[in-house]
Amino acid sequence: MPLLLEMPDLVMRRILEESDYVSIQSLRKSCHHLRNFIEDVKPESTMSKIDWSQTKKKVLENSDFLDVALRDIECILESKNSTVMDYIIVDWWQQDHQSAQKFLKGFRKILEQRTSLVRTRSFNMTSNTPDQTFQILPFMDADCLKQITIEHPDNDPKTDFKLAELMEFKQWKQAETLYLFNISLDIPVKNYIHFKKISVDIWDVSIDLVIELKEAFSTLSHLEHFEIHFHRCDAQNHLINKFGPPYQDENRAKEPRERWFFSIPGDPDIIHSIIFYKRVIIFNRFEKNRGKEEKDDEYNDIDTLPNNAIIL
Repeated sequence: MPLLLEMPDLVMRRILEESDYVSIQSLRKSCHHLRNFIEDVKPESTMSKIDWSQTKKKVLENSDFLDVALRDIECILESKNSTVMDYIIVDWWQQDHQSAQKFLKGFRKILEQRTSLVRTRSFNMTSNTPDQTFQILPFMDADCLKQITIEHPDNDPKTDFKLAELMEFKQWKQAETLYLFNISLDIPVKNYIHFKKISVDIWDVSIDLVIELKEAFSTLSHLEHFEIHFHRCDAQNHLINKFGPPYQDENRAKEPRERWFFSIPGDPDIIHSIIFYKRVIIFNRFEKNRGKEEKDDEYNDIDTLPNNAIIL
């Protein structure tokens, strides 16, 4: 049997095509010849997600774990120039400040040295400050990016996490889905109403905001789902006075809810709804005859029209 080093280039390329990232890195570190061949060929990685978090531990002798991690990330990104990854996740809420800052600096340096933007469908980042997100997000390819998730590591929603600069990025303007966790949204509706799906924290929800979003769901056909987690809200009684009593029932998790259903001008097949839970308001836009067999997903409370509900 011929040795691996004696294989023709075509055979070696096929071997690399059938190998996963870990196997390729093992080959790369086995000898200079294979390392040079792999660096010249730059085999396309099948890896679909980069996740930086402190959930697993390994002891590395005579090496700095951050330097090793950053080298691996650089190799992965070099092998993903032509295909799109599913996720880039940067989660350092358990990291000490010094390690987090070193990683951020090293990751940004890698991104700055690239000749192309990172092609990923979803960007997820845990940030203590907006500046940390600003340093990484602009290097994501806006033409591929569909979802932006930003989370503050503290459980209480932060009202001082300013998003004004973020709104100027092409990535913000072109993405379809926005999730903000533990960050209180304090910007005008016009700056985020272009998203199809949104889940955010808003500390104080007024009836004016609810009516503004209701009108948006009546007129903007791209809107599908808007979920607000709040601390204070004065809208429920106003809605009862304006539209009458809601339809009351429970969701699949047996949580009580109140719902209003509204017609869409010019589109008899589509309706939209406003759902109130104890600390959550959800706006949905959906087909009137959507089947009840559809399942809820992680972020979405799938809405259907009950047989005896009134459409306003």
